[in-house]
Amino acid sequence: QAASVSSGRNLLRKDIPLRASSCTCRAVKIRGVIILPNNSGGAVFELRIQGGSRRLWMANTREERQAWMQAIHNAMIGASVTR
Repeated sequence: QAASVSSGRNLLRKDIPLRASSCTCRAVKIRGVIILPNNSGGAVFELRIQGGSRRLWMANTREERQAWMQAIHNAMIGASVTR
């Protein structure tokens, strides 16, 4: 973790290790939770690190979610090139 200073405030930068052997990224459905005012729920995906945390991310559309998930898969160290 590296700290940086911007506008007089300390910002904490966190890195997420993207290793195919210990990281998964997949689409998830969130039921019974209103995330957006129009009740659309957004397009949520999960990034999970083995032995670590589960992080949920939300895109505006399913297409945007798919693009994010593809970019994450492409960035994974040790990932198959045929994904």
